[in-house]
Amino acid sequence: MCRHWRDLGSCTASFWSRVGVNKKKLAEEGLASLVAVPRLKQIRHFDLSNAWFDKDTWNDILHHMVNFYDHLDFVNITLANLYRVNIDLLAEILCKSRTIILSGLESKWLNKIFEVLNELKCGRIEHLIIGGELYNIPDDLLLRTLSQVK
Repeated sequence: MCRHWRDLGSCTASFWSRVGVNKKKLAEEGLASLVAVPRLKQIRHFDLSNAWFDKDTWNDILHHMVNFYDHLDFVNITLANLYRVNIDLLAEILCKSRTIILSGLESKWLNKIFEVLNELKCGRIEHLIIGGELYNIPDDLLLRTLSQVK
């Protein structure tokens, strides 16, 4: 009976689609090794809030996300350390997401993210939750970005 439950759990993709990823495990092992596990290939929720990865770890994770996923359900980068992160890669990931949370980020990061999102012309975004320093974001940039949200 145990083997049948294990097989059912491993092979049923919908069981794993809303499972989150442990940030410590993600930093230590990398996304490529985690999605090598068959049941974890279905993960579409990434809570990277408060992530203080170094530049190489961030860029490695983002490269794998861009190359591995055609769409994501949820990405949260609230209060993440984006220092020296490849913003183009991050924006590509955000474009593949239906729900995005960008709270607690400095306006310089939001400006860069919004500029790239506008260049990419994202159409998948359904929910965009923004908080933080919005006063330095030009009104036209903010409006163009918000107009892409369904």
